[in-house]
Amino acid sequence: MDSPVSKRQRLESPVGISPAMLTKIAEDGDIFVQAGRGINAVKFQVSSAALKLASPVFRAMFGPHFLEGLRTFSASDPLRLEDDDPVAFLEFCRVIHFQVIHRDSLQLNQLAALAVLCDKYQCAQALKHIFIMVLEPVVDLANGVASRHTLTTSELSLSDVVHMAYVIDDPRLFWRASMSAMAGTTAVTMRKNQSSNLSKLVPVDVTSRKAETTCVFITNLIYKITSTTTANNSLKSSVSKLCYC
Repeated sequence: MDSPVSKRQRLESPVGISPAMLTKIAEDGDIFVQAGRGINAVKFQVSSAALKLASPVFRAMFGPHFLEGLRTFSASDPLRLEDDDPVAFLEFCRVIHFQVIHRDSLQLNQLAALAVLCDKYQCAQALKHIFIMVLEPVVDLANGVASRHTLTTSELSLSDVVHMAYVIDDPRLFWRASMSAMAGTTAVTMRKNQSSNLSKLVPVDVTSRKAETTCVFITNLIYKITSTTTANNSLKSSVSKLCYC
């Protein structure tokens, strides 16, 4: 009998993905990749050229200096990415193979896994518009976050949106989501609500500071980050300089 977890994972999987079948992203794809592990693992047929164009990690992996670049991965012997979320990997592959992604096809609660994958493969430029498209109904870039209820029902917090904004290197979203997260939120609540997977992606754990000083610290940090972010100085580089100085 299936466990509740496995049932839920299958029900939440988008149309076109099945652990029991090969998902063809590219009909003439030259490489087979298996994301996930166990009964939830999904096999994809993709183009290695698309992977290399979207991600410097895959570009290096399939180069002459790594074992992956010196062998062929077939349907019976695919490249195994056991730590990757199959649904997130599917959306990543759809984007980089220029397939149409509809807003309704990707749920808010799937963005966290996509953000982890985005950070792992350094593909923010390729996926940035997907995050903006999905978060747009929730985040009003002019007035801050419009619907906390929508985030809550999707098991995301405003802190998660802040982390996603950092991952995709979007200063405007980072500013609005950060200020909204600070409004009426204590440091203890921020620590409790943030996703552990997403918090690892930001190079400073602001919630580890004393509760009474966290809000002041974050407010100052947000101001410094956004004020030093320019066309030639990305959000990530601003965060790194300020957090490690």
